[in-house]
Amino acid sequence: MTSLTCLRPRALKEDNLSLVPVGQVKKELLEILKDYLESLGLHITISDELPLPERGYNKKRNQYVVQPFITLAERLEGHNLLVTAADLYAPGLTFIFGYGPGPNAVISTARLKGSLLKERMIKEAVHELGHIFSLEHCPNHKCVMHFSNVLADTDYKNKEFCPQCQKLWPFQGK
Repeated sequence: MTSLTCLRPRALKEDNLSLVPVGQVKKELLEILKDYLESLGLHITISDELPLPERGYNKKRNQYVVQPFITLAERLEGHNLLVTAADLYAPGLTFIFGYGPGPNAVISTARLKGSLLKERMIKEAVHELGHIFSLEHCPNHKCVMHFSNVLADTDYKNKEFCPQCQKLWPFQGK
């Protein structure tokens, strides 16, 4: 693992980020996400819904491969966090909660169900945005940048950055 102290966050020309629903996503969830991400110092807009990418659907798995979502995001202007209720996977993995190769990311709420859905969604969104700005996985199990292999990992960690990762976050919260 690369030392986090050696990484420099990618700079945005502006601190604007669009939340982009892909497929049907509850407006309430987008508003909750918007409010939390604005508390981290970002200016958030909610874009119009985009259709699910047909070419990404795998009938045998009843899931979508993640890359067409990233390709979709690359066609949009600025920085975007795609939010979908579709179940996502990456080659070699059974499923993923999200993916943030930068300058765009995608999260899926498909496996975040239950009474903790909103909290889990926030954690996954912040985690993927951390990747957009060059933060890597953190060894601190309570840090939002810690890798979540299973839902219990997501539930255990906080929705905030640890002090070391917070120093690397390029925006000032409210």
